[in-house]
Amino acid sequence: MRIALFRIFSYLDTPSLIQVSCVSKDWCRVSRHPSLWKHVTLENRAISSEFMVTLSQWCTQTQSLSLQGLNGRGISADESPEDYQANLRGSLEPGLERFLSSCQNTITCLYIFDCDNLLTDKCLWLVSGYCRLLTKLTYQSKSDPITPQLMWALGGGCPGVTSLFVQPKYPCDKIISMNNRCLLLIGQFYKDLQEVGLGGKEFDIAGLLPFVQSCQRLKFILFDHCMTITNDSATALCRTGLKNLHTLHIIGANVEAKALQTFQGNCRQLKTVVVKMKLQDCVEDPSKKKDKENYKKMVKALEALKTKAGIGNIFRLEAGPPE
Repeated sequence: MRIALFRIFSYLDTPSLIQVSCVSKDWCRVSRHPSLWKHVTLENRAISSEFMVTLSQWCTQTQSLSLQGLNGRGISADESPEDYQANLRGSLEPGLERFLSSCQNTITCLYIFDCDNLLTDKCLWLVSGYCRLLTKLTYQSKSDPITPQLMWALGGGCPGVTSLFVQPKYPCDKIISMNNRCLLLIGQFYKDLQEVGLGGKEFDIAGLLPFVQSCQRLKFILFDHCMTITNDSATALCRTGLKNLHTLHIIGANVEAKALQTFQGNCRQLKTVVVKMKLQDCVEDPSKKKDKENYKKMVKALEALKTKAGIGNIFRLEAGPPE
């Protein structure tokens, strides 16, 4: 019976495994086998640090951990909103540390998204200390974005990362600190990088060029609410590298149509180009008539690419209305 249960449980996701563990002692004993917890996903639910500590007891073989949209406890009657946020800040980190400590010899993929305040930038210091074998890291936060200091720690502690998405979650509550220094550190530590997500307007072509020159194996690039992508910058980047690029995503940033044609003409492996934009993301003042007109012209020029030979087959545009 236990062998049969084990095979059935191997098809269950994390919430289902947690539920079946409460059915009976036998089910609980089978459901807690470490090999069933190789891929742990916790999304859009309220969990505590104590829960993570308990979970870590049978997650000694975990290979991937995904934490998304987690919530903390409810606010107490005697707490002000300010005290509540202060008391919750970093409250999940002791449990995360215990979890990473339990599976530090097996975990290779970590995804942390929209867990603001519960998980601060300290969680990346924990990652750098426990996840030596990490190959894929996604960390997006609007309250504690990536900094050069964190990139230095990650580069030293997790040398094998080939997929790195650390763009700040937009809109970011703090001044975005992903600057040219961050890009230089990524290029210095991760020369075998294949996928990357970058965001914010603090870096420019001066940081992108040495980054691209160092990371010649890049296949996937995501630019999220960053600097304007001009034809000149695209030309410079293509001359420096990007020979293996096959996917380019640009979200919430101005981009010249000629720049995309330059990428397509120089990156022979390019198979997908996606641009997503809204008026409020691309102009300083959405209420100004001039800014609206400039946005319309940019969208019109990008729409015209769909009929161009070559790029029309790989280009997808998702543009919001000008008003």
